[in-house]
Amino acid sequence: MVYTLEQVAGPVELFLRLAFFAAILAATYVAVRVLTSLLGRFTKGEPPALVLHMQRFVSWSIWTIGIVIALSELGLESTIFVALLGLAGIALIIGFRNVLADLVAREFLATYRPFKVGDWIQVGDHYGRVVEINAIDTNLITPDNELAIIPNSMLIRRVIVNRTKAGSLRLRIPVQISRTYDILKIEEELLRIGATIEKELATDRKPEVRVVEVEEDKVRLNLILWTMNPAKKDMIVSEVKKRIHNMLNELQPR
Repeated sequence: MVYTLEQVAGPVELFLRLAFFAAILAATYVAVRVLTSLLGRFTKGEPPALVLHMQRFVSWSIWTIGIVIALSELGLESTIFVALLGLAGIALIIGFRNVLADLVAREFLATYRPFKVGDWIQVGDHYGRVVEINAIDTNLITPDNELAIIPNSMLIRRVIVNRTKAGSLRLRIPVQISRTYDILKIEEELLRIGATIEKELATDRKPEVRVVEVEEDKVRLNLILWTMNPAKKDMIVSEVKKRIHNMLNELQPR
């Protein structure tokens, strides 16, 4: 049997297309392995979860491009490739939208630096000392020694109160006394109490007593103290309140 050139060219062309298809998929596989491995090496200092997400993103992106190119070798319409590529891109963006938002927020925080590691900050109901700022989240250690993990994208949508930016933290301790007490004597005793814990307070600020409200039968005062160590805030307030209670029990009204 004698085959014409056209009859031979058809199977050969199909074989070549299938060979190119397989070669592109193989090259895609190698590219995925190499790039994800390099990405893991260059991101050793980043959180493992972030590295895993980035490797998946790179892997899916390369496989999507590789498969689209491989399918083009089988003679499919180019519009189909573009549509598939567009749908894959949208799916990737939707799937990684939270991660991308955190990455963008990290760059914003790095540029404007509203806080740094070691600062005591409050974000919503979360208050603590910053111990780590990475590409995805910011970690705080609370006064109760708990770890609070806050996504970076949340930090650019919430009010951040930096309690150590100015150098010291103000403690306001309310005191309510009867009008029968000598206010000047009470003020003197409150300042004395502040002086007894001087080692826990900021050296550049002195204790203050402020009259907040005077009523017919009582007076409201605030004892103002400043500390350089927000971690001791609750301890200082508790100790001062205890001493104020003992002082009022010892003093006699006029």
